[in-house]
Amino acid sequence: MKRSLHLGVMVCALLALAGGAAAETWTWTYTPAAGEAASGEVTPLKYGKTWAWTLEIDDSPKTTLTVAQPLLANYYFTDAPPGVSGGNVLPLVGAAGLMCIRVEGNSAYLSWDDVHTLMAAGWGVYDHGYWHTGNHWDPSAFLEPDQFRRELYWAQQIIGKKLWNSQRSAFILDYPNGDWHYADYMGEFGLRAINTPPLEGVNVIGRNNLDGLSTSDALKGLPAAPAANDFVVDFTHGIAAAPSDNYTGWQVRLATIDATWGAGGTDEVWCAPSEEIVEYFLARPQAQVTVDAGVVSLTLPPDAPAAALTIRIDGVDPSSQMTAPPGGLLYRSGTTAWVTTPLLNADQAGPPLPDPQIELVYEGPFDPAIRFAEPILFAGARVHVLGGSTAINVEMLRPDGTSEMLDMQRLWDWTGTGTAWGVWAVPPARGRA
Repeated sequence: MKRSLHLGVMVCALLALAGGAAAETWTWTYTPAAGEAASGEVTPLKYGKTWAWTLEIDDSPKTTLTVAQPLLANYYFTDAPPGVSGGNVLPLVGAAGLMCIRVEGNSAYLSWDDVHTLMAAGWGVYDHGYWHTGNHWDPSAFLEPDQFRRELYWAQQIIGKKLWNSQRSAFILDYPNGDWHYADYMGEFGLRAINTPPLEGVNVIGRNNLDGLSTSDALKGLPAAPAANDFVVDFTHGIAAAPSDNYTGWQVRLATIDATWGAGGTDEVWCAPSEEIVEYFLARPQAQVTVDAGVVSLTLPPDAPAAALTIRIDGVDPSSQMTAPPGGLLYRSGTTAWVTTPLLNADQAGPPLPDPQIELVYEGPFDPAIRFAEPILFAGARVHVLGGSTAINVEMLRPDGTSEMLDMQRLWDWTGTGTAWGVWAVPPARGRA
């Protein structure tokens, strides 16, 4: 059978904390007509849109890349405000819920390269746990605090290392197995659920469970007339390939969004990965805008989420001279202008990896004896077995020649995975169990 072994090592050093960051002020100037008295504010939604929509796909199925992404890419909205022509046409996108135990588990699941491909196409990701353990219906089987923490610790570590080179990790959590008790722990890891805590001034509709969507119920959970500041969140565990009634049902749903509220209709909808939408909603109330004699300034506090924000400027004289800001957008209609900034507070894009830090020191084919030139402080091992349910033993060799066997049965019992095919076995890093 084919095996691969992954080892992680804890870094024995404390990371210095960044201190004293200042508020970020973004400034854009234009040439106003004489006597102009304009004012501005950040629009409730990006691009001045009326409502937002996103799709989340849980559990890391390969079809997120092979079916869902190309399907959504056939339907569009623009980055112009409703009723303003000339917007750039953009595809509908979504986000992949990474259940880390399954990523690269086999050909039915996403690889990390697949996830990078999705992100390059404008999709996002969210944390859906490492082992995907959780139980909210049976008090006798509720997880213990250390089980919640090890689930989030390892997921945030692996996601951050694989996708962002340890510079950041995921910001949005979808509760593994729907266990809302994770809400008590996610703040420790810089995570939040879409609407926990509630988003100010936003009406979240969903998550709409669209597993098994068909042509007979293609529009279920989708408002007939979305209201201002509605945020519709659809989710599924995968979209079946064509030809299938599930695929056709999604075609009907997406075509309705495009033709009614997207590029083919009123162009009222904003579509983005859930992380981007939530960050906008969180940053907007913290933004301070001034417009004075052609100088537009937007200030965000240093701990506000990263976001590109849209400013609506009213009272603009039609003869005023404006050009789009570098990295941003400009649209005009009558006495109103909409200016979208480049990404602000970029250093707040996602939380840092949780402590203690680990380093990946081996990733490759199975070898019965993997040795290192220097001793390591062992944090965990992942042994991937394809084609069977063989129990794996891991022995750690000490510099003095003695050894210690990992209690694999305890780990399997603790994670609830057993010796199941495709499962990674990872003991807790020190200080997390």
